[in-house]
Amino acid sequence: MVTSTLVSCLVLLGSLLTIFKPAECATKWPDWVKPCRKTDGPLDDCIVKRIAEAQPNVLNADVKGDFRFDYELQPKKGLHFAKITNSSMTFSVGKAYFNLKNLFNGDKYLGAQMNTFLNENYQEVIREFGPAVGDAFNQVFRSIMQGGFDLVALETAYPDIGTEIYE
Repeated sequence: MVTSTLVSCLVLLGSLLTIFKPAECATKWPDWVKPCRKTDGPLDDCIVKRIAEAQPNVLNADVKGDFRFDYELQPKKGLHFAKITNSSMTFSVGKAYFNLKNLFNGDKYLGAQMNTFLNENYQEVIREFGPAVGDAFNQVFRSIMQGGFDLVALETAYPDIGTEIYE
């Protein structure tokens, strides 16, 4: 479910960024992120449609993840902002169910056989692709966290700690 939540968040973010002028957003979005346009109708309806279109093909994965990071404090305008220096993402999958579509040019028999094979051998699939998926999630979470750290000073986020901790 982590994957579908992440995809939904990316689609939602991509859709919401369309309200800004192109000069304000220099991010190149993947092909599967289709931003909502004024011609698509009401924004709420468009976002729901885009999220439904982007649902992943790995269903009901029992995923537990751990994102860890190190940071340095960087003073800026009298406040302290965190700069992530190192991060890692580890995760474990209890059971994953695959439902890949349109495999082998739409051959339903071969597609069903491949899904059966993947579901019976999910542990090997996860072991093979797990490190690459973990690195991708690490980059996504690091980018999201750093974006938040760039916007909010630690003194603002934790006003009760006091300034002596930053010295």
